[in-house]
Amino acid sequence: MGGTFIGVADDATAAGSNPAGLIILTKPEFSAHFRATQFEDVAEDTPTGFRGSQGKTSTRPSFASIVYPLKNASFSFFYNQAANFETSTFRALLDQDGGLYRYNTESFNSLKLKANDVALAAAVKLGSRLAVGVSGGVRRVSLNLYGSEIYSDSDGDGYADWVGTETTDQKVQVNAGILVNPNGKLSAGLVFKKGSEFEFGYSAASENSGPTYGAFG
Repeated sequence: MGGTFIGVADDATAAGSNPAGLIILTKPEFSAHFRATQFEDVAEDTPTGFRGSQGKTSTRPSFASIVYPLKNASFSFFYNQAANFETSTFRALLDQDGGLYRYNTESFNSLKLKANDVALAAAVKLGSRLAVGVSGGVRRVSLNLYGSEIYSDSDGDGYADWVGTETTDQKVQVNAGILVNPNGKLSAGLVFKKGSEFEFGYSAASENSGPTYGAFG
């Protein structure tokens, strides 16, 4: 389900899904989630003849919430990690046949993306059948993107291109919900979430040059 929630929540995770569900708690509660991620890059039959694999494993907290309930209200502080992703690729084509000439190309790309939320939530009981809740906080996104390509051929032509950005931005997010208990047994919830949109610029450069590699065969 990829980090999704249903509208009804009855524990400390309600702060991030439906804050109205916090009203169900009758005593202080703490909840924490951890995420274990493993990536493995496998290279087989590459143009250079290289074969191998590279793995990366990481374990990090993905969600934490503390709730303090009162008689007709509940309050919470929570942290949520919406994204934490890192990858890189390298590709080399050496001494390739271009017909009338030989050429080399080398490219490298890397991406690091993180998105973390910190917010406060509150819920209030309106009678015996209805509760409303709201949360507000900040999402902080950091992006590190880099890409490059280098080319040279046996005729003496060559170029190098770069593109990349390293930036961080943050915006306010709002989450509101209601919790209805019409008959004292069955509960239903409704949630409204206002997310954030982020736009990042980048810089690029290009340079013409002579042969980057050594002598061609």
